[in-house]
Amino acid sequence: MNEKKILRELYSKIQKLWTYKIIRYAIIIHIFYYILSIILFFTVFYEQNDFRAFYNAGSTFITNINELYSQENLNIHFRYLPLSALLYVPFTIFDFNVGYIVFTLFNLVLTIISSFILYKIIIFIRNEDNTKEKQTQVLYISLFLLCLPHIDNYVLGQINLYILTLILIALYLFLKYDQLKWQIIGGIILGISINIKPMTILLIPFIVVINFNINEKK
Repeated sequence: MNEKKILRELYSKIQKLWTYKIIRYAIIIHIFYYILSIILFFTVFYEQNDFRAFYNAGSTFITNINELYSQENLNIHFRYLPLSALLYVPFTIFDFNVGYIVFTLFNLVLTIISSFILYKIIIFIRNEDNTKEKQTQVLYISLFLLCLPHIDNYVLGQINLYILTLILIALYLFLKYDQLKWQIIGGIILGISINIKPMTILLIPFIVVINFNINEKK
């Protein structure tokens, strides 16, 4: 029952968003990003891309994890923590080309999920319900979809959208719930994102600022 309610809510939100011209343009342009990325992958970046390193790392993770950081015959080496390689294991059940297509499709789904969570965060923070505010919310989502780094995420097979989705989920939990258990769950999710890509730790100060409680000054 809850799943059906969530799907109905999501469908209703999508219908409302689709009435705005800017969001329609943003979605169309983002689809163009996606198609362009696949073309560039197979024509320009086939040998030099992050997905090749991650794909090989995922395969090595399940065959001989001791060799995870010893892939000397590759042009691009795996330099992240083992958890990152583990996330690519499901894609190694396909050959390299099909694995890349499946991976980019999954990234596209993550982009949709991230857009929805971002929309919920904006609504929660601004806490206003009027035509001007809704237009502002739509503008933010559109700008997110239009960001050029999406092309890098798709064409190079990067893991950034995993990180983004986890950070947005953690931020939403921090903002939405005051209970300690939800704060801990948010912290665990944030910790997972750091373990996937350690550079994420540089974002922690910004999340702390966003989570500042104006009323209680803490």
